[in-house]
Amino acid sequence: MTLARLWGRGPFRSSILTVLSLGLLMAGVVARAAGVAGDQLFFSGLVLGFVTIVMARNELSGASWKTMALLTIHAVICLFIVGTLDRLLQHHRYRIDVTESHRFVLSPATKGLLAQLRGPLKVTVAFRSNSPGRFLARDLLATYRHQSPQVEVRFMDPDLKPSLANRFPGAASGALIVQYGEREKLVRRPTERHLSLAIHALLGTNLARVGFLTGQGEATPSDRGPLGYSLTRSVMEHENYKVVEIAPGSGIPKDLRVLVAPYPRVDPPETVMQSIAAFQKAGGSVLALLEPGEVHPRMRQMLQSWGVTWAGAQVYDLARFLQGDPGTAVVSKELGSYRSHPITEGLASTLFPGVSPLGFGPDAERRGWKPLATVSQESRSTLPDGKPGPTGELVVAAAARLDNAGRVAVLGDGDFMTNASLAKYPVSQELMMALINWLAERDELLGQWPDPPGPPRLILADRHYRALTAVTALGMPCLLLIIALYCWLEARRS
Repeated sequence: MTLARLWGRGPFRSSILTVLSLGLLMAGVVARAAGVAGDQLFFSGLVLGFVTIVMARNELSGASWKTMALLTIHAVICLFIVGTLDRLLQHHRYRIDVTESHRFVLSPATKGLLAQLRGPLKVTVAFRSNSPGRFLARDLLATYRHQSPQVEVRFMDPDLKPSLANRFPGAASGALIVQYGEREKLVRRPTERHLSLAIHALLGTNLARVGFLTGQGEATPSDRGPLGYSLTRSVMEHENYKVVEIAPGSGIPKDLRVLVAPYPRVDPPETVMQSIAAFQKAGGSVLALLEPGEVHPRMRQMLQSWGVTWAGAQVYDLARFLQGDPGTAVVSKELGSYRSHPITEGLASTLFPGVSPLGFGPDAERRGWKPLATVSQESRSTLPDGKPGPTGELVVAAAARLDNAGRVAVLGDGDFMTNASLAKYPVSQELMMALINWLAERDELLGQWPDPPGPPRLILADRHYRALTAVTALGMPCLLLIIALYCWLEARRS
């Protein structure tokens, strides 16, 4: 039996068109609930339903009133179910993301920030009309609006609004302007991490202070050389921290949230060690950065008081190293190098260009020490005097909250935060900021921030959306009408 003859049968034709119409209606309902423009699909379903009724009028002309009543009740019930489902999904939205990088859902950190909104969060997308950043921002903000009704979005072309460029000089080349209450912040990159950090800054009142100890030959945040920490300072300040340098003899400020103790070139004075211990016992958090090499007696004594042993050995990972350099260890989630901890959640990888292993006393577990990262089982190490050191799966980073006081983290390498390392391996800043956020007790910022890797996303401009609307709202019904007309003519000829 040919398609034309089969289509010529009224019940078959009506059934096919009814199924297609309901399918389009349901697709439109689901798309609208997911925060995607589903109005076109919904409208196409309504148009196709009307076409089905018009085409079936001949079959229904001789039907009894009972048949007409049953069909009417059937249509009313279908419309009621679709309408009710649409209302329910509009008020109880939920997304399921099956992509590996979770690019279509927001991170738990962002969801927590949006839950804190107590008023409208106004976001102005200031990109040129043909800029890719405009379309990336549009898709990203659609996800934010789906998560919180407090998010309000408007689009503005900076070329058509010169006053905007006068208020925000950086907006001339494209940016997001985020306003919450009376406060505003400029976001240059339309990514979830940058936008959520701006929201975090607008929700907060004061910047958390991070202090770097100086005066004993350590690298400093003001040093722009290869071994300095100026890039570290820039990253921290971008993520809502205020970085200060603590000069010798000035004391540790009481309002400091995190104290960073880089590896000193000379043994620090006893007063400095006492200040660090007093700061930690008073509830302050400390990040100790070590290096392979000379073990300073006072530094080792402080670590021992925390339950950590350190011999200054240099690790050579013979299984996980970078480009023929066993001295540069690669710590990666895929390789199983990270251990389960809030700090390591969502981290991808980190490179340690020269790392020293850590040891722990028998009461380490009781005191709360948790390993953060390890090297492979094939690792070897060499002590400063040239003798063989510990081997195997060595711990190179650990963290704890000691004695119900301040949080402490110890890393066997401080070079991963230097300007040279961050410029060459920007991925290492993820671990750095995870450490700082945990030490500053900003647990809401921990976790994965999806900047999707892998293939590029398909970016649709406004004209593409208009073309899709024309295809779904007009093209599909017209195509079905053409097919129906063709089948009707073929049936008449036969």
